[in-house]
Amino acid sequence: MKISIENAETLKNIICEEIKIAQSSGILKPRNEMRKILKKFAFNNSGNSVCLISTNWDTVINQDVEDFVQQIYGGKKTLKCLHIHGSVEFAEHLYLPSETTQENYRSDIENKKMGFNHFRTMQFLEKANQILIYGLSLDPLDAELSQVLGGAALINNLQEIIIVNPDYQRIKNRVKVLEYPRRNIKIRCFSPEDLENER
Repeated sequence: MKISIENAETLKNIICEEIKIAQSSGILKPRNEMRKILKKFAFNNSGNSVCLISTNWDTVINQDVEDFVQQIYGGKKTLKCLHIHGSVEFAEHLYLPSETTQENYRSDIENKKMGFNHFRTMQFLEKANQILIYGLSLDPLDAELSQVLGGAALINNLQEIIIVNPDYQRIKNRVKVLEYPRRNIKIRCFSPEDLENER
């Protein structure tokens, strides 16, 4: 088991180094429509507090969105970005595919560190009245993401889920399967290419 743990740590370090290279060279960058989506749904003069929750290991959206917030609010607001699968900033906290916050091969201290992002995410979601799902497939094998969204179903404030995805019908069906049939929560769907037409 020790060899496997060491191999996993080596793999996480290699992944982080390669992602950092891709970020700094511009190979990894935010999608062109991301700012348009944020302007339409998140920063639309609603006065709502916004938090970005990412499942990506890379951090390209962190700075881009922060720059966007600065343009809109002139330095009066910042945007919190939570990486629920870990980020390149802390290789030891990366979630490899099929990992969860609690793994038997980790120490209790490591498991607590891994779970802290989920705790912070749930703290924010407890106050949310709207969730925007963009760029996610909601793969059924992603147990941690399902757990976070499942917890969101119990939130009293949640009134609406917005899905922006070319395959929005599949994502909408997965959202319904996960948790939302139990509550009367409005689900709106958009294709990124045609945000003007609601589905």
